[in-house]
This record gives sequence, structure tokens and C-alpha cells, in this order.
Amino acid sequence: MFISFFNSLSFTTRYTFALLIIALLSTLAYFNLSKLIEEQADYGKIINISGKQRMLTQRIALNAIYYKTNKLSSSLETMEESHNYLISLPMSEKLFNMYYSKPIYLDRRVKEFFKHAKEFKDNRNGKSLTYILQNSEKLLIDFDKVVSIYQKEVEDKTYTLSKRELFILLFTFFILINEALFIFRPANNMINANKIKLLQQSRSSAMGEMIENIAHQWRQPLSTISTIASGAKIRKKMNMIEDDEIIESYEKIITHTKHLSTTIDDFRGFFKEDNKQTIFKIEDVVNHCKSLTEASYKSNNIELVVKEEASNLKIEGRFGEMSQVILNILNNAKDVLKEKDLSPKIVNIILKEKKNNYEILIQDNANGVPEDIINKIFEPYFTTKHKSQGTGIGLFMSKEIIHKHFNGYIEVSNQEFKVNQKNYYGACFKIKLPIKEFKTT
Repeated sequence: MFISFFNSLSFTTRYTFALLIIALLSTLAYFNLSKLIEEQADYGKIINISGKQRMLTQRIALNAIYYKTNKLSSSLETMEESHNYLISLPMSEKLFNMYYSKPIYLDRRVKEFFKHAKEFKDNRNGKSLTYILQNSEKLLIDFDKVVSIYQKEVEDKTYTLSKRELFILLFTFFILINEALFIFRPANNMINANKIKLLQQSRSSAMGEMIENIAHQWRQPLSTISTIASGAKIRKKMNMIEDDEIIESYEKIITHTKHLSTTIDDFRGFFKEDNKQTIFKIEDVVNHCKSLTEASYKSNNIELVVKEEASNLKIEGRFGEMSQVILNILNNAKDVLKEKDLSPKIVNIILKEKKNNYEILIQDNANGVPEDIINKIFEPYFTTKHKSQGTGIGLFMSKEIIHKHFNGYIEVSNQEFKVNQKNYYGACFKIKLPIKEFKTT
């Protein structure tokens, strides 16, 4: 039913609907993490205070034995304030029974303990001292039970929120897959002109690569967030983390959450249709593509090196199209290198400025393109991949974009190159773009 409804919508409506769902899921993920962090902070404070109660009972007993009046008063005041704070909070049924029901009656016994401690402090009452010594150890045992209950409750809530976060992540991927199946694929059938059709197929092919890149981009921060959240719940069973550590964990999780949001923005921007030409820097495009691929490169043990022999290389055109060209070459290099048994695996990008043109060199150490096919790789529908993996459109469209939209030139050759004083051999894609003077406003 949902698929029929989705297919009945126009392409623009489908696309907008999918993006709204992704935005909603991202918002839900953010608030779920915020709730997790907030509850971790609250429970951390509660467990820390309840843990101190056990220490204070022993300290009061010792101060009473040696009659250290000032320390006794300070410990008694701190313990009384802590107790009043804890019983003012909402309690689970199990905790409520601990404090107010048979057989423990912890609230009544703690207040009786306070009463005798004050009596001894004021009058050196021997019976009060005897009561303190007899009951301090018993209270310590019950305070241990309270801490254990709080710990179990925070573990249960953390587990529930973590499961909710996993569901949001899986549903987000489901939406992305459906976006690929029911938005970009049908869009190809809406275009009649062969040239535009090739371009759309190229972008649909890039969609698969982008989803893989997003999966890699999200996997690490999500893993880190999970580690921080679970690690923050209890550092030690008896000695809890300090407030500044909780704040530090909170800030780390927010940083990784913002990274997830930025990934979605990058994804949306890459596939956004934009007919407006702008003036932009080549190095900005390269850095943008590097950020999109760095996670998948890292997972395949590929090192991406960028060397800027020249900077501020400004060109005019569509930022997204130039990104598509460079990203396509980087993804092809990744696909080749991940099948190779090499160490290290290197992709090297060099930016140069010549007399009349800028050059972008993208090199890999995958031992080069076979000579019998090197002159065919820019032909439409030519691919060395299995049919299920490649369409043969990417490099053809890259050539079309560079030649016709940027008045440039793209070629490939096999050659040696050097990175960190070590020689490598492989394919080198060279993009030449004419230098143009732009008026400053």
C-alpha cells in the first residue's frame, strides 16, 4: 500500500517527501541521544550522591569515636542534605520499598542515625555512640543495595534508548534504499533525450556509491557515540565519574551528532539539481570529495593524499558537476584498490598551475590500466565491472562534463609517482582546466 501511494506521487513530491523523512529521522536521533545524555548525567549525579552516603556513614562513625566535632558536623550536614535530595526525587517501586516499606525502612533508619549523631555531637551521649557504631555498617550494606538498584535502572534505560537509536538508523537506511529504488531509478524513465538520460543514469550509479560512503561515514561516529554513552553510565561501581567528565562526554556526543547531520547535508547537496554556474576553488571541490570518501577509504585501508602545489585555483561552472567527476574517479580507484593485495594502498591527488591551465592529477598504485583497454575507458557503456556493479557511464559522463561544461580536457595514462619519498606505479587521471581571470567585486 505504501509503495503504491509513493509511486502515485510526482517525482518532486517523492523526493521532497523522502528528504523530509530523513530530516525527521535525524531530528529523532538527535533528541534520542540528548535524552540519553541527560538521563546519564542525572543518574550519574544520583549514583554519585547515593554512593557517597555509604562513605559518610563510616566517616561519621570514625569522627564520633575520636570525637572530631568539626568533621562530624560537616559529614552529618552533607549526609543529611544528600538524603533529603535523594528522597525528593521520583522513585521506582523497588527504591520506594527500600526507603519506606518493611523490612528495611531505610528513610526511618537514616533519620534515626542523624538523630543519634546530633545527640552525641551535642552531649557526648554514650548510648548514641553505641547506636552509631552498631548501625553504620548496616546502613552501609543497604546503601550498597540502593546504588545497585540505581545502576540497574540506568543500564535498562540506556539499553532501551540504544535499541531505539538502532531502529532509527535502520529505518533511515530503509528510506535511503527506497529513495534509490523509487525516486532516482524511475527518474531515468522520465527523460527522453539520450544525453540527459546518460547523465541521470550516471547520477543514479553514483547514488549507490554515495549510500556506501554515507554508511561508512555514519558507522564510526555511531560506534563512538554508543561507546561514550555506555562508558559514561558507570566508570566504577562504587566511585562514579565527576561532573566535568559527564560534560566532556556530552560535548563529544554532540560533536559526533553534528557530523551525522553534516553528512546528510553533503548528501542532499550532491544530488541537488543546480543549473547556476558559480566561481569556486578547485581545492574546495577536492576537499569536499575527500570528506565524502574518507570513511570508505579508511575502511578499505586506502590512504588518500592531497598535495597542493598551487592554491586559490578558481574556475567557473557547477560545483556539483566537478564534484561528480572527481568523486567518480576516486570511487573507481577505491574499487580497484580494494581488490588488490597491496600495502600500502595509495591514492594521490596533486593540484598544479601551469602557464595556461590548471591540472588535477589523481593517481593510484593499483599497477595501472591494462594497455588493451586504456583507450576505451571513456567510451559510453564500457566497464570492467560486473553488470550488477557498473554501468560504464561514469567516466564517459566525466569526460563530457569536463569537455563541454568546463572547456577542459581529461586523459588517463599509466605512470610512476612518488609519495613520501617512495615510488609507486599505477593509473593517473589528468584533468586540465583553462585559466580564466575573474573580476573581483
